[in-house]
Amino acid sequence: MLFALALLLAGGLSGVHAISVATAAGTRPLWLGVPPLVPVAPAPSPPPRPAGLISIAAIGSISEAGRLDGVRALLGADVVTAAAPRKTNIKIIGGYGTAAAEIRGVRVAVIGFPAGAVIDLTAAKRTVTAAARHADLVVVHARLGTPGRYRVAAGVERYRRQSHGDPVRFAHGVVDAGADLVLGHGPGVLRGMEFHRGRLIAYSLGTFTGPGGRTGRYAAAGVLRVTLRADGRWAGGTFTPTRADRAGHPVPDRTGAGLRHVRELSAADFPGTGPVISENGALTAG
Repeated sequence: MLFALALLLAGGLSGVHAISVATAAGTRPLWLGVPPLVPVAPAPSPPPRPAGLISIAAIGSISEAGRLDGVRALLGADVVTAAAPRKTNIKIIGGYGTAAAEIRGVRVAVIGFPAGAVIDLTAAKRTVTAAARHADLVVVHARLGTPGRYRVAAGVERYRRQSHGDPVRFAHGVVDAGADLVLGHGPGVLRGMEFHRGRLIAYSLGTFTGPGGRTGRYAAAGVLRVTLRADGRWAGGTFTPTRADRAGHPVPDRTGAGLRHVRELSAADFPGTGPVISENGALTAG
């Protein structure tokens, strides 16, 4: 009856923890009342995927993790990651934030790092290296950067005099240590993306669900879909923009504002390493 293992990340002021949820095919409503993204065409069973290819879907911060029931059916991925409040009705299984699963013979590890952990790059790299010894693919999900800041530049970011670490140094460091995909959250707005050593880094995917009344960049978010080969090599990706409605729920962004933000920021902040992003959201390595 169970057809997949969806790996999510739950985090809050007290830190990021990995969680796992098993979802049953065709037995649960999508988003439990939250307007679904379109097009939505969940099937009784997921279509077969080529051997050795793993599909990963990532969204940004969410404020109502309990509404993620059925998210895998909605996004149609092998692995789903999100940043959510720690106090949810989803089981937390991680101490420091590591979860693992074997999907069609490919061992996948997901590691979550809270804000404080990104400051200690040596410890983070040690954690990633250890995970890479036992997994074919390592996905890092980390709280990177300061609230509201959408530009990325080398150097330490600070918010109210508190250090939030150096997002670029951290992301590059964990890739050097063995991470195959790095997903950032924390700023609450979309940020640019880049490739480092052939691995994608998405510095922030915005706020997927949250308080109502957000406008402009604070309302823009999206769904990042990535396909990786079993050895971590890039096999393709897409970015689908969403926005928050008046209630703070995600709806399709028919204006494409979020996609424009990501394209412009990737080109401006990472002119030599940013992905090539088409007008329909397809990502390719530059």
